[in-house]
Amino acid sequence: MDKKDKEKLKEEMQSYDVVDGEHVVLQCSSCQENLVDIWITKPDVNIKMKMVASCGFCGDSSFSKIIEGSFHLGTTETTSIARCESLDDEDVSQGKVAMSYLIHTVSTGK
Repeated sequence: MDKKDKEKLKEEMQSYDVVDGEHVVLQCSSCQENLVDIWITKPDVNIKMKMVASCGFCGDSSFSKIIEGSFHLGTTETTSIARCESLDDEDVSQGKVAMSYLIHTVSTGK
């Protein structure tokens, strides 16, 4: 992405009232492969989500991470997102997080 494209993207982001916030990358707890890039775009939104990703390489998963604010999910250089599944877990039932998600990833073969 060249400088002109970056400026255009920045202008578009401002028009949608999103910010270039923190990137949280979920890694496999076994093989340490980067699985999912979670880009926080509205950190001031009062919502918490619990996220975990399954590994398309070794079959294990990432450690869970609580994400605060609105976000977008992104792929990595070596994975794609196959699907997302909502989970019923203790943190949701106790009101610690609004939702809990398992993100299923697959290897892109790179």
